[in-house]
Amino acid sequence: MTTGDGRDDEPMWPMAAPAQAGVVPAQAGPGSTRDGSGGGADGRGVVTDGSGASAVAGDLVSGESGVSGAGLPQAEAVAGVPSGGGDEPEVVGRAGRKRPRAKVIALVAGLAVIVAVVVAGGIALNVYDQQTKIDRSTPTLAVSQLVDAMFTARDESTVARFSCKKADLGALRRLMTNVKDQEARFHTHISVAADEMKLSSQSVVEARLSLTGEGWNNFQNWAFETANQDGWRVCSARQLT
Repeated sequence: MTTGDGRDDEPMWPMAAPAQAGVVPAQAGPGSTRDGSGGGADGRGVVTDGSGASAVAGDLVSGESGVSGAGLPQAEAVAGVPSGGGDEPEVVGRAGRKRPRAKVIALVAGLAVIVAVVVAGGIALNVYDQQTKIDRSTPTLAVSQLVDAMFTARDESTVARFSCKKADLGALRRLMTNVKDQEARFHTHISVAADEMKLSSQSVVEARLSLTGEGWNNFQNWAFETANQDGWRVCSARQLT
């Protein structure tokens, strides 16, 4: 400060020396004075109080003096790096995100079982389809399957598939009634099958019906009239003498 006579007066309080690089200037605490009677900071970055006790500013930052560092700037936390500072970043392994081998093996085994079931089901369906396929390509096939439907499967819906629209099958049905009566009377089962089939004309099939019971069998000769109605079908049946 310059006085009236041109002389520079001494400053009202000592100017603080420039802070050295890396040293945090100390702030005047409560009760300190600017005239030197209380605590203050010297040019070396040392905090002093009235009694002469001092602490290095670096100790306040590091916490080595036992004074809490609350209110001082803290290093910004970095994701994955512990707050302690110098430790290596924590690395999260990928093993936790992989499926355990046991689950993969179980999944593969389950898929294999499903494929096996589907394949086996397809084979079984094909075999069943071949066994139950309706084949009316010839008169003899129509006779054979009609006899099987009536006496073995005993399924009237299948009989109708091999019969003409106005079929006369009364004689064959009477034979079926007789077979059922014998089965009920003697508590046995009688099987009937057509064999030794031959065409006596273009549409007439002669066949032998074999009736087989427990300890006995019988043979009857029959003639079946057929017609091609969207495939060959049986229109009539009669027993030959």
